[in-house]
Amino acid sequence: MLGELRGRRASGWTWRPAIRPTSGAPIELEEIGGSARGPRVAEASLLRFRLGALHPRQLDAVRRARLAMIREEWTRGTVEGEPSILEATFSPVDVSWLVPIGEEAFCREKMAGLVRRANRLIADPSFAS
Repeated sequence: MLGELRGRRASGWTWRPAIRPTSGAPIELEEIGGSARGPRVAEASLLRFRLGALHPRQLDAVRRARLAMIREEWTRGTVEGEPSILEATFSPVDVSWLVPIGEEAFCREKMAGLVRRANRLIADPSFAS
């Protein structure tokens, strides 16, 4: 459908375009579950985040930023016990990450870094999905 039905006039129904996310809008990150609220499984805590990225260009920016972070981890290595972004489960609308207890703040910062990278990609005029 090209628009949403908004009301009725004497001449008939009026149509207005539906509001769609723009490709250049910044991606937002919201934690929807955390160590205090999320379930704990044998020395691990489930972190859940909602991504405010609905446009395909935004999703591509998140995917590319994640791949860059994974490459960096493989190149420099990780400290023993450091959670890898590779272990996080991504969907088009949210991220779930089972992390060791005590590493929640580190993982939150890693997710914030991922969103910062993705937003820089979106702002770059040469970025094309």
